[in-house]
Amino acid sequence: MAVQLDTGEIVALRCERGINRGNVVFTGTARAILEDGTPVVGADGMPVEREYRHTDQRAQLADLIAKDVLMALIGEPISELVQWSSQLLIDVNIRQALSLATINVGAFDASTIL
Repeated sequence: MAVQLDTGEIVALRCERGINRGNVVFTGTARAILEDGTPVVGADGMPVEREYRHTDQRAQLADLIAKDVLMALIGEPISELVQWSSQLLIDVNIRQALSLATINVGAFDASTIL
């Protein structure tokens, strides 16, 4: 599935579910893409993407938790089914990844801004 953020970027989203030792394992991915479906590439030459894995015992809530995983990946409000830290929500947010994608990596010459 692809969604367009309110900032105009397009993001391909997926949440896969599996079972491991009686738990539901959620693996959500978000990848920024261009209109033709090719990945957006950051200044470091790598595709702009985020992944999040979560394990939960509550099989009856699997659909709602999967939705929360996807919402967290695009930086939208989530329910309170799972208590995820604010730092985790920043770390998995594709909007954060898009912000970081424009920063040139490597050495920085401070004399250029002083």
